[in-house]
Amino acid sequence: MRIILADDHNIFREGLWALLESRDKSIEIVGEAADGLEVLALAAKANPDVVILDIYMPGLDGLEVTKQLRERFPGIKIIILSSYPDKMYVKEALKHGAMGFITKDAVFEELIIALKAF
Repeated sequence: MRIILADDHNIFREGLWALLESRDKSIEIVGEAADGLEVLALAAKANPDVVILDIYMPGLDGLEVTKQLRERFPGIKIIILSSYPDKMYVKEALKHGAMGFITKDAVFEELIIALKAF
């Protein structure tokens, strides 16, 4: 499974990268992005299966990135990984085409379960 990690916090991306690749050998991180515009450009080049995406990022926020990814690359699955559990964000993310929404206070296993659901 080819994955792009998108979050504006470097240490979070690096930690998630290490956890994912050490947990499952079928996971390949094909890129990382710190802002929404980077995500769109990287998705065009890296051909990911999944984008794990934060909501609040510079450039374009995760909701707008989700919408644009679904329009441009309908085969890419999107999981929102956010520190904001507000139901409004969940509804908007799903409305724009995200396949899942996980809060950052969840246990790592929840993300693995979501990825395996694809």
